[in-house]
Amino acid sequence: MEKERNYENDENGKEKKIDIPGKDIFFCPECHHSIKISYHPLYCDSCGFKFIFDNNGELLLDDENYALFPQNVNFREIPNDEAKNQYNPPNMIKPLISLNESNEIPFFYQKTLHKKKKKTWNILTGILLPLATMALVFFGIIILEFILDLFPSIPAPIRQFLLASPSILFLIVPVLWIQFYYPGKLTFKQKAAELGLPLNKYDKPELIREILLGIFLGLILIISAYVIQILGFWIVKLFYKTDVYKLIEISQIGEVFTMNTSITLGELFAIILINLLFVGIAEEIMFRGFVQKCFESKLKNSWALIFTAFFFAQFHIWFTFEIPAIYLFFLVNYFILSLILGQIRNWRKDLIAVSIAHIVYNIGIVIFVYIILL
Repeated sequence: MEKERNYENDENGKEKKIDIPGKDIFFCPECHHSIKISYHPLYCDSCGFKFIFDNNGELLLDDENYALFPQNVNFREIPNDEAKNQYNPPNMIKPLISLNESNEIPFFYQKTLHKKKKKTWNILTGILLPLATMALVFFGIIILEFILDLFPSIPAPIRQFLLASPSILFLIVPVLWIQFYYPGKLTFKQKAAELGLPLNKYDKPELIREILLGIFLGLILIISAYVIQILGFWIVKLFYKTDVYKLIEISQIGEVFTMNTSITLGELFAIILINLLFVGIAEEIMFRGFVQKCFESKLKNSWALIFTAFFFAQFHIWFTFEIPAIYLFFLVNYFILSLILGQIRNWRKDLIAVSIAHIVYNIGIVIFVYIILL
């Protein structure tokens, strides 16, 4: 739990240190779990308690930074049945809470007030769910390959695009899974917000700002990748006394990370579309949205960032393990890039800018390599 240090005088007038909650910390009244206000949580990630907000979208807290129980808040009349089934997160829909003379607790709060969720955020799920998703992706690719082989006349770019489509499961699976963590049924917008994509958080100018920021950061990542590759090269040189670039060139593993010299413009367009639709946002939702949040539930944010970066790297380079020099080279590259992406997520408190940066980086590298091969 994050705390600040403060001082007060004891009975004898001597100054003593006391711990007080940090300005960004509040507590769940149901399980006393500490949570960051800046993450804009809708529910407690430990017990599933549903937080309530005022008409300005501000989280309702008592003097000790505990969220309020519904029975301690006065409610206005609920306008219609549809509104009763909606949650009132800040910046999403108009809150249903108002401080007036009515003491009646709406039915939908009574129904979920003490209902416990079946699952909790934990590290094991953060590891196993991406692995299970990867297995589903591989299975989907195998099925699609079998089907596409029945139609050999399908153009290569379309075939390439279709074979990459199962990667969208990295977005779909966490969006579906997150429902297990909360007592009430979440809308798609609420699920997206909990995973780091608050669709109504920004107005139009602010959203444009985040997109432009993401584009700028993506371009910085492209430049940084060159420096990181040099670092990886010399680290491999230090440990294995070999030129890793030559090793990649003669290795079959290297073919996975390089583009074919005969790639067509249609295939290039397919690769760009794949990164735009199936890779950038989906990977960010799974890793920076779901996995990192799972790790943060049990670890300090800095360690959660590091472990997520390492885990993310393994998903991209696991098949290089049989050649340690190549494995180390790509580990350095993917680990550092993932650390940067995770830090952007922590800085912006959501995945909008980091998803755009991820997409711009992937597409930029592809276009850059294509131009070199012309």
